[in-house]
Amino acid sequence: MLRNEPLPDRQHGAALVARAVSAALRPPARMLVSEAAAQFRYMAKPGRPKTKWRNETTPYLVEIMDAATRRDTGRIVICGPSQFGKTEVFLNVCCWAIKASPADILFLQPDKLLAIDFGERRIDRDLLGASDDLRAELGPTRSDDKQLEKSFRNGVKLTLIWPVK
Repeated sequence: MLRNEPLPDRQHGAALVARAVSAALRPPARMLVSEAAAQFRYMAKPGRPKTKWRNETTPYLVEIMDAATRRDTGRIVICGPSQFGKTEVFLNVCCWAIKASPADILFLQPDKLLAIDFGERRIDRDLLGASDDLRAELGPTRSDDKQLEKSFRNGVKLTLIWPVK
């Protein structure tokens, strides 16, 4: 027997498509890297409680982070001791690209093992694992969350590579 009733959950499916399309078409937010980090970034180191990123803790990194996305910046050279926050600058630029201004990200590591380690410890654990806002931006399919490549709802693609012969 044929029915003339609409399919169930038709409006729900349309809402899902509209939400996915709107994320890709959203205009870039006008915010600095340091502002995006303060708003969206959380820190979760093993053995410590999850805390929000605070620019006041490392004020010397604010100028470096904000210079990373200025059009008049040609090159940034950071000379500093170990545990200075240099990697956090890059992770905060990733946070800015994911949440505020979509741009593809390419990390070049010395070899494959270091690329895998950086992806697991820095990207998966420190960046995406600690911040629910950033984790929610990850694409919905399994292929969007690979070991060396991440795809986000707004079109950002984060890739880890290493030099080969």
